[in-house]
Amino acid sequence: MKNSKKVSIIVPVYNAEKFIDKCIQSLINQTYQNIEIILSNDGSKDNSLKKIKDWEKKYPDKIKCESHKNQGVGMTRNKGIALATGDYLTFVDSDDYLDDNFIETLVNNIDDCDIIVSGYKRVTEDGKLLFERLIGKTSWAPYRQLVIWAKLYKTELIKNNNISFNKLKTAEDVVFSMTTYSKTKKIKTIKYAGYNNVENFSSLTHDDKVRAENNVVEILTLVSKPIDQDKNYKEQNKKLLNYLYLKFVAAYLIDKAKVLNKKELQAYNKEVMSFLDNKYKENNWKISFCYQKDEPFFVNISINIIVLCKKIRITNMLIWFLNKVYYKGKKK
Repeated sequence: MKNSKKVSIIVPVYNAEKFIDKCIQSLINQTYQNIEIILSNDGSKDNSLKKIKDWEKKYPDKIKCESHKNQGVGMTRNKGIALATGDYLTFVDSDDYLDDNFIETLVNNIDDCDIIVSGYKRVTEDGKLLFERLIGKTSWAPYRQLVIWAKLYKTELIKNNNISFNKLKTAEDVVFSMTTYSKTKKIKTIKYAGYNNVENFSSLTHDDKVRAENNVVEILTLVSKPIDQDKNYKEQNKKLLNYLYLKFVAAYLIDKAKVLNKKELQAYNKEVMSFLDNKYKENNWKISFCYQKDEPFFVNISINIIVLCKKIRITNMLIWFLNKVYYKGKKK
């Protein structure tokens, strides 16, 4: 067992009293023991702070706690990064948990890479497996996994490049992942799933108000920033990036269709497509049909339907269809 490298595990905590004990216990149970667990409390209003302090008292050699006024998950992870002293770091959400060999498996397989990306399991609160996502070894594989967990990063990659999280309520992990990917070619994927992502319906990603208010153009602008800073990276990966932008547009269009009425969805789509047109014109790209074998059929078909509708100018029909299928509110 390679225990010479220290791993910092960063856990942002906010109103997590229901899940935090199981999360921390899974970190303590790791077969790889050269770890530090950084618990960063983001102004929780429940019993979370007391719980994590109790764990710190029980394992003072492994656990560090810090607490601050509520600033959001991104700023909370930044505080964890600042405290990290490990050679590697990884992120775990407070409602999730790890298999016992998760850290050991990633450390033993990262070799000389800066990032190793694994799959994950989606589970219910009582541990029932909903699905397992394993990722392949294609050039697209890391881009399929843009969440920040289920990965191991070299700490120096993050700190030497001053990579940090922004203040977005959602999708802050996507921006972080794209920034890290743009800073190194040494990215490895592993066909392993030891991260358990718990289906938590009280999280922000399930909040209809947050989903409706998400500024997708702002998200896409922030995703584009590290890409645009490196012309070589952009040129070498233009096919992947073409698919990536279109995947964002497809995913958010379907998500927005669930919370916006038809008029609002039309306005949203116009704004996003305007951004996309300008971005592609700026890069001398063409919006084109595309396919990634690692992606599910539904994702590939959704992207290409959007491309087709744009090419033959029937996007309004698509908006009408999505509104009929997904929107559950009062029709307008």
